[in-house]
Amino acid sequence: MKSKIFLAIAIVAVLVGLYGVAGSLVNKPHAKTQENTLIQVWQLKENAHSGEIINRRMLSVKQLPKAKANQLGFTENVNLKWTQGTVFRQNLTQGSYISNADIVQPEDAGYIDYVIKKNRVAFPVEIGPNTVIGGVLTNGSKVDVLSVIGTQKSSSGFSGSSSKPNNSVYVKPIFSGIKVLQVKKQTKKSNIEGSKKSKNHVVVVLELTRKQAVTLTVAEQVSQIKLDKSVGEYSKADLQADSGDILPHFQGVAEYRADKMQIN
Repeated sequence: MKSKIFLAIAIVAVLVGLYGVAGSLVNKPHAKTQENTLIQVWQLKENAHSGEIINRRMLSVKQLPKAKANQLGFTENVNLKWTQGTVFRQNLTQGSYISNADIVQPEDAGYIDYVIKKNRVAFPVEIGPNTVIGGVLTNGSKVDVLSVIGTQKSSSGFSGSSSKPNNSVYVKPIFSGIKVLQVKKQTKKSNIEGSKKSKNHVVVVLELTRKQAVTLTVAEQVSQIKLDKSVGEYSKADLQADSGDILPHFQGVAEYRADKMQIN
């Protein structure tokens, strides 16, 4: 009887020992895998300043061991994505590791505060989808602001302000090389003939001085505003025209002298 008991104890001991060995064999590769885990991070190759537009050439991708990445505050891969015009939130030095918390996207609240210069005014201009000349505008683009005088807006576009055959249309540049701070697309719903219709609008936020903002406010009241994307070298004369350039018997009715609008 005693021999049977000793035999049973021996068998149990052997089984426990085998289980321990098997467990260690299973756990060792797992521990090794944890040690070799890498986490992807982004590192700055040069200094960056608050409000500076982010560029791919400024960054490099690094693979850090999990332990080191954890010490830097990263627990998982950093998927850094940005759109045109995204800027840095604060000043950062070369070699810094960055995350999405360090950048400000154009659609983020307070974005304009990071990109506007000191003593400048953010001036929103609402335009139709076809009111931009020279291509699509993006955050950071430069534009020329044009005033179209002698027209009124209609559902089909621009039309003459009166039925007189000699009514003249005049286009003059107001400002050139103005920075676009932000471009926002909006859809407005309105009731037209008893049915609801959606119409696309674009709000372009311009960076102006206070004097320019006042001038543009007046221009919006007396004319239609168009934006011309600034490209290449040209003079202001290339941005102006009147009805006489198309129909010789038309006469111009407006002039833009210095910083004052004069209607004749």
